[in-house]
Amino acid sequence: MQQNKAMKALSFTLALLISMAVGVALFSCGLLLTDHINKTLSGIIATVSFVLIVAAGIMNAVLTGKLRKKYNKLNIAEGNKMLLDRKSDIAQDLQSATERLEKAAKVGKIYISLITALMLVFIFFLGALANAAGGLFIFPILIIISVITRFFGALIDVPKPEKKEILDKKDYPELYAIAQRARDEAELEGDIGITTDNSFNAAITKIGNQYYLLLGCSLVNHISRDELYNILLHEFAHHSEKYTPKSPHGFFNRFINYESVPLPLGDFFISYPMLLYFEEYIIYTALANEYIEKMADSITVTKGDPRAFASAIAKCNLHSQYERLLYQYQEKALFETEEPQTDIAEQYMRGFRRALEENQEIWLDMFEREIQPRNASHPIYRARRDAVGVSKDDVVISLDVSGDGLDDERAKITAQTNSEILQMLTPNYSELRKQNYLTPLSIIEDWEKNKENYPKTELTKVIQAMIDIMRHEDAEKLCDHIIENEENIYLTAFPKSFKGYLLVNREDPRGVDLLYESIELNSNLFEISIDPIGEYACRNGLQDVLDEYREKALALAQKNVDEDEQANSVSAKDNLVPDDMSEDALRSHIEFITSVSHSISGIYLVKKVISDTFYSHVFLIEFENKTSGEVINESMNRIFRYLDTLDNEQYSLFLYAPIYKSIVKKVEGSRIYSKK
Repeated sequence: MQQNKAMKALSFTLALLISMAVGVALFSCGLLLTDHINKTLSGIIATVSFVLIVAAGIMNAVLTGKLRKKYNKLNIAEGNKMLLDRKSDIAQDLQSATERLEKAAKVGKIYISLITALMLVFIFFLGALANAAGGLFIFPILIIISVITRFFGALIDVPKPEKKEILDKKDYPELYAIAQRARDEAELEGDIGITTDNSFNAAITKIGNQYYLLLGCSLVNHISRDELYNILLHEFAHHSEKYTPKSPHGFFNRFINYESVPLPLGDFFISYPMLLYFEEYIIYTALANEYIEKMADSITVTKGDPRAFASAIAKCNLHSQYERLLYQYQEKALFETEEPQTDIAEQYMRGFRRALEENQEIWLDMFEREIQPRNASHPIYRARRDAVGVSKDDVVISLDVSGDGLDDERAKITAQTNSEILQMLTPNYSELRKQNYLTPLSIIEDWEKNKENYPKTELTKVIQAMIDIMRHEDAEKLCDHIIENEENIYLTAFPKSFKGYLLVNREDPRGVDLLYESIELNSNLFEISIDPIGEYACRNGLQDVLDEYREKALALAQKNVDEDEQANSVSAKDNLVPDDMSEDALRSHIEFITSVSHSISGIYLVKKVISDTFYSHVFLIEFENKTSGEVINESMNRIFRYLDTLDNEQYSLFLYAPIYKSIVKKVEGSRIYSKK
């Protein structure tokens, strides 16, 4: 579902107008009533309310600081243990966890209401004082603007599909009939509107008394009528307190996350209750969803057909495996053709069917060995199937679902999805094609014409370009060549990462070592290289590989926080000293960097000492005035790729800006090159 931009703009404008109107009105009322209100009393109330507002701000700042300090003190292992302990508590008593979140929201609402009321009282009695101090009302008005903007933003700015996106009941009577039946069986009331997209997904959002159903085109085309009914039973169960806890995704959550606040001053006064709720919300959504999904599944036992539900979720899990290997089955790159393709949805579905022809039995067998990931939002397929009392042999999976009364509507929803994709791509297709296909293609063609003399530091860019246009086989061949032939081992880091990724996606254990090696060679690859190992281990039920992954992931994540992330910033607080690299290395670096662009006007180099055993060579690159953003971006990317493949030392790269002037000035000899 798309955000209604017009409604967002309206909520923002309305909030500003109401904030100003309320402030001016209260101040004016105070002025009008100044002869009828005791000046001394007005002064006392204004002073007390002001003191309470300031005290609340100070208290809020102190408590916010303590809460942040509490979590900042935790190392990765301690944080992980805390989450595991909380997950265990949630598993034992989900209701208590839900109530804890609701309590945090309630406390936040009360506090914010009180601080807003104090501000309003302060404005009124300032007006009643009718003196120069009355101009102070601007201060709380600025705060109120922030709070009220959030309030009305959360109230009005609710994601809703546009009317044109909702499928007409006249065209889709069977889909609506299935949805209404599922709603009734879940003992719910409310109107239903169905939308679609190019996915294998079903979801329901309730806004007011309206249920908005998202039915993915691929899902509708590959599950039977009975399977769809049972899927919708599950989704409606999420909105029934009889089957699942009351959803925490309410008004206060939107208040916390509202993005269009132009004056964040008010956040200083409300940050603690917001942060307190956000902490509970993050933990709840991260840890509780697995158990909520199990509870929602139970409705299919009493109100539906567990076998049909089990076969439907089996197909959902099979489709997830297909999406992981989408590049193998995609017929052509999205922007390969000169004109937008008109059958994207059908291509997507044909790929799924081909993937199942080759892998269905392999994947189903894998599901029987799968280990539940700790961070998964849903239980694994085997657990959900067993929980509704269905055995492996009872599940019959067939993609041939024709003849159940939905064929005409499936054809319509496919045509609708193709049309929506086409409408989305058409307006900016040339620009998108250039960015996502033609530019990567030109990089590949340039490399193909000049393989022998092509800069080795730029091969990562070539590999990425091949990936971008779905030429994974070519990318893999190039990775193999680099891994086998490159003498500079640091140039093999990214090729090993990508090759390892491909191998574990094929369930090949050789990929695990390659992924670990890539991280060891280049810490920048930690995030993209570590998770595929854990996912591979869970998919294949490899507990020993999973245990090793969890141990190494914690250690590497801690190293990333303690060292690598510290290298990604430069400030006056850092321990910066003159860099002591050799003259030969320095000369080589300057020669390369200046060759990248004639617009480079200066190079700064300092050494950032992060710990007794870890430091970073920090380069800051200055460009001539009026240098285009495109030139700067391309130049900085080339320099990054060069530094990223040098050796086992840490290098950091920044675009020089005035904020760095005073910082580098303190380090003797920091300017190592000047064009002038």
